[in-house]
Amino acid sequence: MRVTFHVDRGIRGVRTGQMLVIHEWAGRWEFGERYQTGEHVLLFLYPPSKLGLTSTVGGAQGRLNIDAEEQVILDRPLNDNSSPQAAESHGKARISQREFERFILRGADE
Repeated sequence: MRVTFHVDRGIRGVRTGQMLVIHEWAGRWEFGERYQTGEHVLLFLYPPSKLGLTSTVGGAQGRLNIDAEEQVILDRPLNDNSSPQAAESHGKARISQREFERFILRGADE
């Protein structure tokens, strides 16, 4: 299955404004793992395999939704006390996309 994304904010390995095309195993789509037009997500993707296929790291854990206020929605708070912006809401944690980017880039430097 070929999926094309417009990169609103590139963090690592992609550029802001880029059109990113990935190829996923079609069987994954048969089980409900689909993307919707207009949906905003933050993806952690494996590098393409020898067959050119990729998938999100950790399955559903590598796909994070972004809400209308540009908040990344996490199933649980980040395990980092330096992120006071992460706020609990309905059992989920929300953190600004910018703060999340800093968290990711800081982890990559360590």
